Amino acid sequence: MRRLRQLRLVRDAARCALAPVTMRRRVPGTRYRVHFPAAQYLGWISPGGMKREQSIAQRFRDYIHPGDTVVDVGANVGVYTMLAAELVGRSGHVHAFEPDPQSMSYLLMTVNRNRLTERVTLWNVAASDRAAKGQLYLDLKTARTTSLNADAYSPDAQIRQPLVVSTARLDDLITQPPQFLKIDVEGAELAVLAGAAGLLREHHPVLLVEVLPDNLPSVTDLLVPLGYSLADAGSGAPLGTGEYTGDVVAVPQDG
Repeated sequence: MRRLRQLRLVRDAARCALAPVTMRRRVPGTRYRVHFPAAQYLGWISPGGMKREQSIAQRFRDYIHPGDTVVDVGANVGVYTMLAAELVGRSGHVHAFEPDPQSMSYLLMTVNRNRLTERVTLWNVAASDRAAKGQLYLDLKTARTTSLNADAYSPDAQIRQPLVVSTARLDDLITQPPQFLKIDVEGAELAVLAGAAGLLREHHPVLLVEVLPDNLPSVTDLLVPLGYSLADAGSGAPLGTGEYTGDVVAVPQDG
């Protein structure tokens, strides 16, 4: 217990020291560098800091091809946006959604400095099931658990700040048929999927979705009737046949 408290003190001290520092790292498997606030992404500074990101990144490589249209919902500072931009190439396109103003500022920096403004469209709105105004709950400590869900996990609930943002349906914004849709919205995934129901029915993109365990039955009930086969994104095993690692890959059965 004492060791754990000491570790937390060290991390908090590191965050204070690095607060004004912006860092950049090359996204593995790409020519692009992502820019991020060092204080909120301490794990990325160390060697192997993007290990979890790479386990999910393999699913991008499995299903994204040159010329594809990719939608990245919950783009954060742009790690997966950069990977998608590499995979779709010059003939493809990436739509990146990020409502958090701080994360969007780094995402914009990343896109501009990598000269990808013609390949990546940024949307500073929260994808949801309706076009309206909503409360976004900002994670001011790590910037990684910001969510429209008031009950979403936060590393420090005391510094979770509400912000009014615009919400929109993907059905209303995405006019190019997408081949791949990634969703990481900290518990608000059902609303995002509901707002993309038309895209799912008409175009059947492959889905990579972070799904809270409590939401798995509802996500399954939504996607299976649309012709999707669901598996754990980490192991590749069909849902319910092994350990659940937190992310679902949904593939159209005729795809």
